[in-house]
Amino acid sequence: MKFYPLFLILNILTFSFNASSQISFVDVTSASGTGLGDGTARGIAWIDFNNDGFHDLFVPTSGSSPNKLYKNNGNGTFSEIAAMVGLNDLTNTITCSWADMDNDGDADLVTTATSGAVRLWKNNRESGIDTTFSNIENEAGITMTGGQMPGWADFNNDGFVDLYIPLSATAANPDALYKNNGDNTFTNVAQLAGVNHQATNILEQATHWCDFNNDRYSDLYIGNLDAGTSSFIHKNNGDGTFTEISDSFQTLNASRGGQWFDFNNDGLWDFCVSPYSGSTAVPIQLFKNNGNGTFTDIASSAGLTSSFISWGVMSADFDNDGFEDIFVSAFSSTTICALYRNNGNETFTDVTAQSGLSNTQALCSASADYDNDGKVDLYLSGPANRLFRNSGDSINHWLNINLVGTQSNKLGIGALIIVKAGNLKMMRAVNSGSGYRSQNMFTAHFGLYEYQYADSVIVRWQNGNLDILTNVSANINR
Repeated sequence: MKFYPLFLILNILTFSFNASSQISFVDVTSASGTGLGDGTARGIAWIDFNNDGFHDLFVPTSGSSPNKLYKNNGNGTFSEIAAMVGLNDLTNTITCSWADMDNDGDADLVTTATSGAVRLWKNNRESGIDTTFSNIENEAGITMTGGQMPGWADFNNDGFVDLYIPLSATAANPDALYKNNGDNTFTNVAQLAGVNHQATNILEQATHWCDFNNDRYSDLYIGNLDAGTSSFIHKNNGDGTFTEISDSFQTLNASRGGQWFDFNNDGLWDFCVSPYSGSTAVPIQLFKNNGNGTFTDIASSAGLTSSFISWGVMSADFDNDGFEDIFVSAFSSTTICALYRNNGNETFTDVTAQSGLSNTQALCSASADYDNDGKVDLYLSGPANRLFRNSGDSINHWLNINLVGTQSNKLGIGALIIVKAGNLKMMRAVNSGSGYRSQNMFTAHFGLYEYQYADSVIVRWQNGNLDILTNVSANINR
């Protein structure tokens, strides 16, 4: 298959500089829209489903309540429209993931349920911002029950995103890797690829793709919720098969979820993960990439020493200083969530108390700049759903990048983005999952600190093509 160059859309907005930045959040749940605080969810996902330039929010609802789709009205408020578009499914939905499976420019949705069918929802939007969704899993060839956190990635670099779905321990079948055939159908190639774990022996709840060795082939992390055993790291061999290499990680424990990110801006993918140890509170793990195919847990030396009953971790540059911070979702009778500010020297400082997130608890969390003000906001779920707007006093510059592909993966999932600004050199990758069963915005967010422009923006697509822009101003909208 011939690949064509892909193009880059930059959403570049203005911010000014302040050397002493403060990370703070304010609870805007009630003010932002009826229903935003309803229920308890075990997975949340941000997406601009109607391509109007504002991030919307899908909240799968466990139990017998309908799922929620909150349309962003662009003025700081949301309207719940799941019934209007056909997504008010009553199944006991536990998680979800968005991707443009058919490269038509509109994001499609997969949902899973512990004891119900995996469902694939095709986005029918043709023009404007109005749309509906159609349920097509049967004709697509996806026939699964008991799915856990799904994850999209173009594992074979053919230009179409594929889908990995682990199964719960009560399911009789192995995990599935659905290869996208490019015609709205999928073929399960998990056995051929070597990732068909037997679900009856383990409980896998996390799926996180990342090209952690930068060879342009997406590798697969699977979090295993079986205390006393290891999670899995499957290295993509580039020929349609994977090799399990969890021994490359120093003590990769059972886990509910984590996130790949370059926490120290050294150009290597690191991994932060939420270990699972039953009812025992334990610290999170931060695996530093040693650059030789191995990883070392440096959480203790990094100052990440507090113990949690944690459900997931996610990262974002909340103060736009050029280094991504860590948020820990925690929920139990004894532990609460935590926010760690990245100090830029391979250490972190707990800023939970002064951030406005004190005494919060959450099963899951996901981030997006929902109001397009250049500061990353948070939505938390469990025991109550809450939207926190980033109200920090940081006036550092920033840059949001949205990727759009032609004749390829439209949302740019798996693409590598490198931004250089002064002394900063940062990288992000567009991926479909984070933390515990959740999904951050697809927009790649970069804090530029005091710099009023990026010296360069480099996008390396999975097919090897490069897009390079220079002297990208942070002071315009386009």
